[in-house]
Amino acid sequence: MNSITTTRAAKWGNSIGVRLSTRIAAQVGITAHSEIALETNGHSIVISPIKKESGRIVRRPIKTLLKHVRHRLTTEDRAWLDMKPVGQEIW
Repeated sequence: MNSITTTRAAKWGNSIGVRLSTRIAAQVGITAHSEIALETNGHSIVISPIKKESGRIVRRPIKTLLKHVRHRLTTEDRAWLDMKPVGQEIW
């Protein structure tokens, strides 16, 4: 179920804080000490809980983490991304 509510951003030290209502947070599984991910999408900010498996943070492949990077990759960057895993990297 999608919900829409309004709130205000407030100064919090050198940052800007936003409060989430308990009802809205509960709908997506965010609690007081949840780790969350912030993602920009055009002129929007998407707030998502970081899902954990067995108390551990879910690992995301580097290619997934970098898929929205908009800068131009150098030849060295591309070579690094195209390398075969040598340890416990997740590809």
